[in-house]
Amino acid sequence: MENTYLINLPTEILHHIFDYCDIETILLTLGRVCKRLHTIVYRYNRFHLHFTERNITSMGHLLRIVPNHSIISLHMDLMNRWYETFNNLVHKYKTRFTRLRYLGIPEVKDEHSKNLFTNENSIELISLEIDFISRPNYAIFSKLSSMLTRLNVQKLYCKWLEYKADNMSWPIPCKLTYLKLRKCLYSEYRFLLQQLPCLKILELEECIMNTEQMCTPSSNISFISPLTCLIITECSVPIECLRSLILAIPKLRHLKLRYWQNIFNSVVDLYNWEKFIRTELNFLDTCEFLVSYKIAPDDKIKLQSILDPFLEPFWVNEKRWFIGCEYVFGRSTILLYTIPISFHFYHCGGVCYAISAKTNSYHSIQRLSKHKFTNTLIKLDISHGYAHEEDVQYLVPVLENNHPIVMMYLNRNWIKNASVQRIIDALQNNTTVTSVNLQEFNIKAQEACHIAHMLETNKTLTVLNIGCNGLGDNGLCSLSEGLQKNMTLEELYLDNTRIGDAGVKSLAQVLQNKINGLKIISLASNEIGDDGARDLALALRHNKTLTKLDLTRNKIGIPGAQYFFESLQSSQVKVFLEENRDSCHLVVKVVSKIKNDQVILEFLFLIFMHGFFSC
Repeated sequence: MENTYLINLPTEILHHIFDYCDIETILLTLGRVCKRLHTIVYRYNRFHLHFTERNITSMGHLLRIVPNHSIISLHMDLMNRWYETFNNLVHKYKTRFTRLRYLGIPEVKDEHSKNLFTNENSIELISLEIDFISRPNYAIFSKLSSMLTRLNVQKLYCKWLEYKADNMSWPIPCKLTYLKLRKCLYSEYRFLLQQLPCLKILELEECIMNTEQMCTPSSNISFISPLTCLIITECSVPIECLRSLILAIPKLRHLKLRYWQNIFNSVVDLYNWEKFIRTELNFLDTCEFLVSYKIAPDDKIKLQSILDPFLEPFWVNEKRWFIGCEYVFGRSTILLYTIPISFHFYHCGGVCYAISAKTNSYHSIQRLSKHKFTNTLIKLDISHGYAHEEDVQYLVPVLENNHPIVMMYLNRNWIKNASVQRIIDALQNNTTVTSVNLQEFNIKAQEACHIAHMLETNKTLTVLNIGCNGLGDNGLCSLSEGLQKNMTLEELYLDNTRIGDAGVKSLAQVLQNKINGLKIISLASNEIGDDGARDLALALRHNKTLTKLDLTRNKIGIPGAQYFFESLQSSQVKVFLEENRDSCHLVVKVVSKIKNDQVILEFLFLIFMHGFFSC
């Protein structure tokens, strides 16, 4: 298609593009491209002004070149300075917002209400948004109600307003068609609908279940609300009460709910939820929901069995409502939601094991924030007590089927030995995980055997941390058998694992293997003495890959340091011996600094041998 440049587009299309641009971009960038765009920009009459602390000065200059009747939206994101700025626009600069349809302000105070909206400014709003800085009281609501009458507002959004039927009455007649509030009690819901006879969209942050002091309208019992869309972000109303709530709005066609509270306590409740929607809400055009329940440790339910009822023709073919099901690692929580997802996952971030009705196949995702997630290079972190027995039944298939988890942190958890072994065994043929942290994970000699078998076949793992476990000498001996056949592991951390000289001897045999791939080994805070130091030092003479060996906080003395003193003269390994006996680490430091001067080396070593540092 020829000549499809921006400047050649029809005016109507350019104006539609301008609707998605800020006023600075339109006036200061697009308006300076050429004469045609300059003319089109100044004929545009749908400007949206957004005042912030940073742009308040520049916005003042732009208002001098923009006709007042071209401004349809004004958002004052200035916190405490908003009223001063707005008052200056109206009175000082004589700005007339004759076509203003949307106004967003942070709060309404008593001192604002007198001069905020006057006939002089000729404002007739359609939409009013108030992000109250503090929770509004009933006096402020009274002023707000009066404001709605004067301004003929049809859409109202009040972030922190909590409706109370006893103290809040809406103007009569009230022309609101859209209302968003912070909270409404279930017992006052019908009363709210009756006071707003034109309301078509109601959005509540919270709908609280409160059966005490039920509020019943005193008149017009047969009132039928014209509400067509109901959105409840935090719903705590049981299904039987939700049924009564929806019966009051027979014209409802769009429903959006999110349940976080303990309304669903078992998979049976999820099945009842499916039946409720299929049999009693089948008249809806759109139905979006997110429900959750916390599974018990002995609950062996599979995600597929939860999803199966939602694969019936009613969902997939007739309504085209596709459902997803997830297990959230570390939270023991099952999520059930409609696709595409339109909810914020504030309470359930992290890594999830999921299945979708669209593909009917399992996958793993990592929720980052709000709507953002990734399904590649996932980091699974359920450390520090967040891993539970119920996590194992979902984690094992994730590892066995090579879901894209590259790092796994399970440290500082205490689960059953059988569960530990299942997780380790699942890594045997895994081809995605490269780093695993299993510190304080109930690993003993028996689990070390499973790790050894895993290392024999695993060709991807490069970092393994099993420190702070009861491995012992027997465990390290078993582990060394697996290390003999592994050529991909590069970093091994065995800190505080009760290892002594006997266990180190088997590890030294691994290090003598010239084709071994280990580069970093940490054996800090163990029980290794001079004999173990000798075996390791001799192994270093043959090893060509190791670059760092950490032996801090062991039981190595001057005799053990002598072995390293001799081996390090022909090795590039950095050995750390801090916090051992007799300040022996100073010997190794000398070697690293003056390795090429043999005379000085021998002299200093004689000083160490005569106890120079023992005094």
